[in-house]
This record gives sequence, structure tokens and C-alpha cells, in this order.
Amino acid sequence: MSTATDLYRSRLVSYEELVSKIKSGNSIAFGTWMDNPTAQCVRWQNSAEDRPSLCHHRPASAAGEFLSQPNIVCFSGFLGPFERAARRDQRNVFYTPTHYSDAYQTIRANPPPDFLIVRAATMDERGFLNLSLASSWTNDALRWWFLNSPETKIVLEVNSHTPRVCGLEQFGNNEIHISQVHFVVEDSTH
Repeated sequence: MSTATDLYRSRLVSYEELVSKIKSGNSIAFGTWMDNPTAQCVRWQNSAEDRPSLCHHRPASAAGEFLSQPNIVCFSGFLGPFERAARRDQRNVFYTPTHYSDAYQTIRANPPPDFLIVRAATMDERGFLNLSLASSWTNDALRWWFLNSPETKIVLEVNSHTPRVCGLEQFGNNEIHISQVHFVVEDSTH
């Protein structure tokens, strides 16, 4: 049986490898606020690829240039400054007002994304990665899509500067086990 460390290593990919797995027309859901995989957005915008992609985005965190890419079409439940600028300049951001409390139903009622990419704290000795400061809707989405949408690839951007935050046990303790993750990329930016 593989140890958690072996599973982690088997899922570890570079940003370039991850970007190469995202195909034209794939839909990507990103985490929210501190859960937003900032480095992944930067790497994507610097990619020479011209693949059109659908992006399901909540409040953008340092993702302004990412959203301004002409090949990105963004469907957002939040219209912050980055989304407004991209909508004005590129006309590629579509806004659907949603109540935050509707996230549970939205995850179950809408088509799942091809990729869910969120930031996480480092793995502990038990093989659990922590969703940190903003597990919010992604805590439920990770579990739901892992169990009910095997085609959705769960990607964690692991950052050693991201603090571990305990959650309620009945909601998964803000943790996800490495066995429920398809790809891991590592980032050390603050």
C-alpha cells in the first residue's frame, strides 16, 4: 500500500504539465479569496498557448491580467474590480448574481467543471492537506465533485506560507486527503 508521501509525489506536477492537461474548451473553477490559486493564474496568463477556456470564477484575487486574456471566458457570481475591467475591455466576463448561501445547490445543480483548482496548506503526516483560510464553498465542492463527478480533476496549489486552519469535524475539518486529489502543484509565493 502506498504511503501518503508516495501518493503526494505521484500527483505532483509542474505548472507547465498542469497547463498542458487543460484542453481547449475545458471549464475551470477556481477557489475564492485566499483559496484562489494565484500562482496558477499567473502561469496560465504567461502560457504561450492560445486555448480558449471557460473559467468559473468567484472574487478574483490578483487575477486581473488572467481575466483579460482574450481566450478566457469567465462566468462569475461576483463582479469585483478585476471582473468589471475585463468585462469592459474584453467583453469576456458574464455575471450571474448569486447568493453565497446558494453555493451548495449550485454545485449540485450545474454541470461540474473539468478542473477545480484551489490553494491549500502543506500535507500533514496523516496525508491531509488543509484548505486554510477560505475553504468556504470549495470544501463542499471538492468532496461532492470527487464522489459524483469522476471527470472533474481536483488540483491543489500547495503553498508552504498558507496557514493550517481547523474546521468543524462534521464538515471535514477543512481538510482533504491526498487520495482525493488528482494533481498537486507547489508554490512558495506569499
